[in-house]
Amino acid sequence: MNLQETIIQLNELKLRGMSSSFEAMTSLPVQNRPSLEVAISKMVDAEVQDRRDRKTAMYLKISKLRYTALLEDVICGTDRNFTKDDLAAIADCAFIRRHENLLIQGKCGCGKSFLACALGRQACMLGYRTLYLNMNSFVEKVPRGTESQRSHEVGGCTLQAGWVVPADDNQSGKV
Repeated sequence: MNLQETIIQLNELKLRGMSSSFEAMTSLPVQNRPSLEVAISKMVDAEVQDRRDRKTAMYLKISKLRYTALLEDVICGTDRNFTKDDLAAIADCAFIRRHENLLIQGKCGCGKSFLACALGRQACMLGYRTLYLNMNSFVEKVPRGTESQRSHEVGGCTLQAGWVVPADDNQSGKV
């Protein structure tokens, strides 16, 4: 089997990370190619990273976040009653693992939605599924359930324990 057939088979097996890594290594001059053990290690690392990246991209797509916000872009200050320490305390999303709620409140235009989107994006990056809803959609779509009810159908997605749902009180009706 030649190198091109190997690359095609890796792609057919949906091992895109391994395929691109293998292709990059085979394009090197023979004397610069890594040993077998190192090559396999690099290919496996590339595949793991590729799968992680695709999973994150899928989570970001289905989250329907209103803003492309990053935690680094959140403006903190005493005038907002929100410091860098406050942001750092919630940035690791440990409140999700502890099954705690996070309520963001403030005046109109102070950045609540932006912060919610930044936290939603961070949660996606950490492997949590998110779904951004305005408050009207949230109240309409998420039924009030009992403690034993573990999942809800919302906007074509089944919300289960472990989902992060930033809800926005914006009255425009846009999600």
